[in-house]
Amino acid sequence: MPSAGGPKTFTDTTTGGTNVLNGSCALSDTAKEIVYEWTPDKTGTATIETCNATLTKYDTVIYARDACPLPAPAGNEITNSCNNDTAACDALGLPGKASKSSFTVTLNTTIYIVVDGLNSAVPSNGAYFLKVTPAP
Repeated sequence: MPSAGGPKTFTDTTTGGTNVLNGSCALSDTAKEIVYEWTPDKTGTATIETCNATLTKYDTVIYARDACPLPAPAGNEITNSCNNDTAACDALGLPGKASKSSFTVTLNTTIYIVVDGLNSAVPSNGAYFLKVTPAP
């Protein structure tokens, strides 16, 4: 995950992920998700996003949790971390259907970033781009 040096990016797919979690901002409990563990090295506002009109290929839902959510849901969703659709944040052929959120993180407090999909979207999982920008 990112260090003080700046953002970190990932490309992956949710196709082989689990489907046990649900974001508070959209129904995503039957869509597959992937979870990333991150321990920020600063307190402040971090940003997570799947905005990439080439690499994100489905309608994403992103959020963060304060405890490891797998193999069964645990902990709480972090306030203001859930996002379904963001204007000018595109997925392949899906304008505004990728996700971006900014929320408060705390120095040395591990969080779990979830890349999920919208249940009603076709497809509701697939390839994605994730960018994690730490607090400045």
